[in-house]
Amino acid sequence: MRTSTSWAYIAALLLCVGTAAGHGLLVDPKPSWVNPNGDLTAYCDLLDGPNLLPGGPYNLGPEDNANMFAKNFKASPYMSLRDFVNKNSATCGACGLTTMVGSTPQSINPAGTIQWKHDDEGFVETHNGPCEVWCDDSIVFQDDNCPLHEPSGLLRVDTDKCRKAKSLVIYWLALHSPQWQVYLNCVALGGSGTSIDPSVPPISTSSSPNATKNVPSTKAVIATPKPSPTSFKPTTTSYTPSPTSFKPPPTPYTPTTPKPATTRYPPQSTDPRSSTPYPSTTRQSTVARPWQQCGGLGYKGPTTCVLGFECIVLQPVWFSQCLAHAPVPSKEFDTWEQCGGKGFTKSLACKAGNVCVSRNDFFSQCVPF
Repeated sequence: MRTSTSWAYIAALLLCVGTAAGHGLLVDPKPSWVNPNGDLTAYCDLLDGPNLLPGGPYNLGPEDNANMFAKNFKASPYMSLRDFVNKNSATCGACGLTTMVGSTPQSINPAGTIQWKHDDEGFVETHNGPCEVWCDDSIVFQDDNCPLHEPSGLLRVDTDKCRKAKSLVIYWLALHSPQWQVYLNCVALGGSGTSIDPSVPPISTSSSPNATKNVPSTKAVIATPKPSPTSFKPTTTSYTPSPTSFKPPPTPYTPTTPKPATTRYPPQSTDPRSSTPYPSTTRQSTVARPWQQCGGLGYKGPTTCVLGFECIVLQPVWFSQCLAHAPVPSKEFDTWEQCGGKGFTKSLACKAGNVCVSRNDFFSQCVPF
């Protein structure tokens, strides 16, 4: 008989999509969160890449996947990354895990930059993919591969377009596997422009197949908004991913120093007074901690995991991670089923494509990876 589980607790976990593999958040300007005690670095949706943007399997190295995406996106009817996310995400809504309802308006710093962070790095180096920043209905930054071109996560935006804006929104798509992770953070600004409605579901925007797409840049892209008396619409000008004749570098992923875990769950503190969801550390170790990276091309950190965890290859060649060890099963647990914890006696494993994630000492759960 299956051990009794608190279904209210599980339901609360399901509200935070992708809590097993969060990889960053906007820290400047600072958003307000729907669940301040949850995993603030989590993605808000997983999208089936080959189905939504045909033209390749997207199962190569992260940079190859990003180049493949850029080529196929150029030939697609989508006008922008925002257009793509709004039309295809069923769970992100307008602001992902953030909210602008009742939040205090923030300001863009005098340098005209915003900051994306994950622990002591900016974008996760192995999670190549495009990002965009919008102020109201104007695109103020775009790049086909933000982790490659802007690894620090420090993005310079077009402050002239943000001067009167009421909202700033960042979109990032991580393409390291065929299941694309969607990251979306919103921040309320103090301008008088037309903001997005943070309470509505994903927006279905119209696009013309004959529309001219923008030329991408690692700097802000100029896009003239077309106001509407009732609601905003994406500009008829989108970006054109830069043409590439891709030649893989000899070491596409070569961090200069070992980094802490690219995926760190659960949070080390649930104190709402803490402003840092995951305390960062640069201390060297001979053993990789739970959920820490333990292998991959160019990785120089520890490759042996702590007791109870094993180094699992999640992306061939590029990325391995310390995951909870599970015994050989006589049958399998389904996605979201309990798979461990104090007092839990079944020695089974999660079905293929899932991993048993420890939520606390008393509860572990099968989640997709």
